[in-house]
Amino acid sequence: MLERIRAEEFKPGELIPSERQLVTDYDVSRITIVKALDLLEREGVIDRQHGRGTFVTTPVARSSAQLLKLAFFMGRTTKPYPFTVLMGAVQVAMAYDVQFQVIGSHESTQEVNYVNDVIQNGIDGIIVYPTPDLPNEALYQELQARNFPFVMVDRYYPHVASDRVVFDDEAAGYELTKLLIQNGHKRIAIVPLAEVMITSVRNRIRGYQKALETHGLDYDEDLVWLDVYESLDSDKPIHEEQASDKRLIKRIEKDAPTAIVAINYDVAEQLMADLGKIKAGRLPAIIDGTGTAGAETDIALAAISHRRFANEDPALVALALQSGETLGARAMELLLGRIRKTITHPAQSVVVPMEIQQLG
Repeated sequence: MLERIRAEEFKPGELIPSERQLVTDYDVSRITIVKALDLLEREGVIDRQHGRGTFVTTPVARSSAQLLKLAFFMGRTTKPYPFTVLMGAVQVAMAYDVQFQVIGSHESTQEVNYVNDVIQNGIDGIIVYPTPDLPNEALYQELQARNFPFVMVDRYYPHVASDRVVFDDEAAGYELTKLLIQNGHKRIAIVPLAEVMITSVRNRIRGYQKALETHGLDYDEDLVWLDVYESLDSDKPIHEEQASDKRLIKRIEKDAPTAIVAINYDVAEQLMADLGKIKAGRLPAIIDGTGTAGAETDIALAAISHRRFANEDPALVALALQSGETLGARAMELLLGRIRKTITHPAQSVVVPMEIQQLG
């Protein structure tokens, strides 16, 4: 529809076809047409008037000198998931002929300099995927005071009331824990990385806690395993020996969980590898009769993840799937609406649900 408007098939002030006609033209469902029109309306391309129809408002084409210039700041990361968020934002930017720049650094201290530099060079707005330890609250408070458009994506600074697009992390933590409880588990651990200041992680743990309490189980902080994976070395194959292996065994022997919730894809992948190594290490003793299987052989896993696993362990019983592309696209739509003033109300918090899948 945007291409047809740009080509002046429908000129400013003219009616576009009815929803029924568009369903026929594009051979898609009515809900798809409605969503497309909603997006065009948010961008100020069309005006839907009750009882009259839908009209084209202003020309969409912009000269190169008028192109919006936007940036995506990506905080310290080596993992694939943030790049799926970036791709979602890029896809929307391309649809609207937006000039798009990616900036980022492994050094938290450089964030202020990089963000200020792109603003001084004429950037109109920024999508921010914050650095894990959230070190630059003052920077974003200042941008907010200056009414500079920016949107936090995936996680956010709790004390900066900015536009944000996040997953329903609390609901994901709750639903996975509830599924494990319904499967008969009462000793359920949850495994984050050490980055517990991130709002997405905190909200997932909060959902886990609420599920336990709602179902009459005590919330035990000893089952929040902050010390197993202090970090994951992306350059080291997960099947190699790591200090985390021994920490995991100690935790299992001490706390005796029957199920574990993995906070994200990377933790789940490492857990499956480590549990496999533990089982394999005990197999010879089991075969020759000098040992027995440990408690880890009966541990069920549930995970929050941005994708399915190539080799899913039979112990994996549930997933909460998050689409980074959807998150990035919604963040770009929100930023464009804010810049073009089709969104003028106070800071928006867009919450995207995850898809809960029970496996096996």
